[in-house]
Amino acid sequence: MAGQKTTIQPWADRHHFIAFADATPDYEIRLGDSPPPSATHECLLGQITQANTIVRPRLVCRDVDGREFVVALYAGGDDDAGMARLLKGFRVGHTVAIYYPVGHQFLDASRGVRVEDTDKILIMPLSLDNALAMNEQAVEFVNRDATPRKCHGCGEAKQELDKCARCALFHYCNRECQTKGWDSHKKYCKALKDENIKKMLLFDHDNLNGSQISFH
Repeated sequence: MAGQKTTIQPWADRHHFIAFADATPDYEIRLGDSPPPSATHECLLGQITQANTIVRPRLVCRDVDGREFVVALYAGGDDDAGMARLLKGFRVGHTVAIYYPVGHQFLDASRGVRVEDTDKILIMPLSLDNALAMNEQAVEFVNRDATPRKCHGCGEAKQELDKCARCALFHYCNRECQTKGWDSHKKYCKALKDENIKKMLLFDHDNLNGSQISFH
């Protein structure tokens, strides 16, 4: 995480966080070509409504516009670790984040995203509404470009604050403020301990000269 820009972008920003209808369809990409480099670090968010592993890992998700799309995993046998990471999150109600998505029409005429690189997909143990709410809190309280930081409990800006011992992202004046802020923080704190979720939260989506995001 060293050297990462810590300005946090709102996940409600449709420039970076798109609906499925905004994903580039694969029929616009010539056969044999790689998908063109995105003009942004696009991310498709969706809440899982169906999860199936009978034939191959397959999800049905609902995007920010309320429209459903399919996510089918076609990762090869050399990506067992990545597949295992994702299968742990195969739960209805969890939220999928797919970076650099390409739209695809499957043989059954359903439309969605064919995923071959598991390092470009993350599943968060939160509903879509809660994932967006977590990000909203982080934009207000974790944005370290704003000096001094704001206490998540009382909202007061101070130079010296104690960080949450669990997630290490939110900060507090003292135990009293941490207790006050805990009710709104506890549903997100466990998720924020995941280094992949932290990476996504702190990733500089405006920096097109850097590397693509990658989850492990």
